[in-house]
Amino acid sequence: MPTFIRQLSAIGLAIILVGGLSPTIAHADTINSPSAKTAENEKAYQISGVEGPYTTYVDESGTTNVPWYSDEPSQIFDSETLSNDNFVINMVDKYSFDPPNSNRMLQNMVDFAKEPLTLTPGETLGDYMTQQINASLNQQRQFSTEQFTTILTATTYSYAWYLHVGSSNLANGMSISDIQEDYLGTPRDKIKSSVDSLSAGETPSFADELDTLSQNDPDEFLKQIFKKIEVALPFFQHSQLSEDPQELYVQLAKINPGATAATTAKLLQTPMIDFLEPQSDGTYHVNGALAATARATIIINPVFKADQPDVTPTPTPTPSQPITIHYVDEQGQQLKPDKLLTGAWGENYQAKPLTIAGYTLVKTTGDETGTFSENARSITYTYAKSTADVATPSIIAATRKVGLYQSPDFSQKTRQSWYAKRSQSNRPLFKVTGSTTSKAGTLRYHVKDINAQSQTVGHTGYITANTKYVTQAYYAKRPQRLTVINPQGLNAYTQKNLTGKRAHYRQGQVLQVKQVVKHNATTRFMLKNGTYVSGNKHLVFAGKQVMPKRVQAKTALNRYTTPNLTKRNHHYAKKAHATFKVLGWDYANANDFSKRDPLRYRVAGGYITANQQFVRTLK
Repeated sequence: MPTFIRQLSAIGLAIILVGGLSPTIAHADTINSPSAKTAENEKAYQISGVEGPYTTYVDESGTTNVPWYSDEPSQIFDSETLSNDNFVINMVDKYSFDPPNSNRMLQNMVDFAKEPLTLTPGETLGDYMTQQINASLNQQRQFSTEQFTTILTATTYSYAWYLHVGSSNLANGMSISDIQEDYLGTPRDKIKSSVDSLSAGETPSFADELDTLSQNDPDEFLKQIFKKIEVALPFFQHSQLSEDPQELYVQLAKINPGATAATTAKLLQTPMIDFLEPQSDGTYHVNGALAATARATIIINPVFKADQPDVTPTPTPTPSQPITIHYVDEQGQQLKPDKLLTGAWGENYQAKPLTIAGYTLVKTTGDETGTFSENARSITYTYAKSTADVATPSIIAATRKVGLYQSPDFSQKTRQSWYAKRSQSNRPLFKVTGSTTSKAGTLRYHVKDINAQSQTVGHTGYITANTKYVTQAYYAKRPQRLTVINPQGLNAYTQKNLTGKRAHYRQGQVLQVKQVVKHNATTRFMLKNGTYVSGNKHLVFAGKQVMPKRVQAKTALNRYTTPNLTKRNHHYAKKAHATFKVLGWDYANANDFSKRDPLRYRVAGGYITANQQFVRTLK
């Protein structure tokens, strides 16, 4: 098999589900090159914003788009944001998932804003991508749009099928024999088609290899499917489709490979202009589907040697590595001795949590089912003191992005709303009215939304009890000092029920603490002067929180009447490099808990942005 075909085949099979097509085709040097298209009737479109890429799949409930960067306050990244030299680095640092070539796709988003997008009338996404690929190839091998569409559509079906049957095995116990039987129908034809379109039948395809394994080595057959799943899963694991890995498999098991592949085919036949949204200033925003596909091209060997043999060395059998099981509490302390699972390479394993007296399982990290491989892996069962031993908190706050669900078994269907990750003084609050566990044994809280003035106030449902996502709304331990973080300041009282007002402390003041005092379901701090203040984390920060005293504008800057930066009341020219005394701070979107809450500085006359791209701290 020629080097070129072998590399292109491997890259093609790495393409995940399309709708947003996953960016698994790497970058080439000839994007938008003159050789890729004719100049006749071309038109250039200036891009001022790019929607973040997303992955699409289709199941019984319809089509679902899964944004890669779901925590962003807006899915449209404007040209100013994309022009930041640190944009790619900052996004990679912020998001822990690592799908194939994610760095490159972020750079693709940046590239859209650097130069106009040049298109010809009627040009489809399939045409555009084929032109880019052919421009990067030696003239001895070129693809037609039809060939390229066949490859991507068949590959999409293949990966959708891998996810469907593999997740069905992990979540619902679908047997190897059932997977083998299902494979011999359409999946085999699609997998064979995706490779044979590249190799023209010159060598046995991956489907032929699966045929042999399916008949002679079922365990290895399943292992090859799991290898394909490992490529695709990162696009879903970060998305919070479900906060429970096992429940994520349940959801992915419902994927419809045929409908998902049809979505790919339709996408490739869509005119490029349909992916561009015109703006009032004459520029365009790029749709997330285009952002995840159109600038993706391939890296191949530029020298096509048709007579180069395909030499595949005989692999040396690799001994399997054990699965280590840990049993710990929420602080990471060991509750039971570690357990080792061992087995032959490719053999299936099944792990189960232990029942530990006085504790409830709250989290499972790692895959409880799978096959032994050359990689050592671990599974961690995390437990919390059972609700019989530890009182359920009365009021909790979300410290990360969380969902409110109709059922303790979290899924996209049962999710009512998202609550974004926010600053401490603006975290969403919930009154806990009970607790239960999901079918997988994961602890959930039944809660009521108590965020006054929000659109979701009064809503009830279930949220995670995982302490990495939620915390008690009141401090339970005594810090040596507190910082007032409430923009309106904080009152001190002579009584612990907060009556008998004695003093008022402004935002930013640091207070010395003598002891923590319980009052009903809340806490108070007794200060060293004998007065009491609230222990509400919305109002005070445990420790010293420092904010700048003076800032200077790096660019032109506006001042606004509100923290949402509405009602502009003054403009500062760039050349003025205006300086401001910071009187306090506040956050945008105070009552919209579906959005992040960017920091604002309160200055004389109003509010300005605290974004370090626009202001610098002065000593």
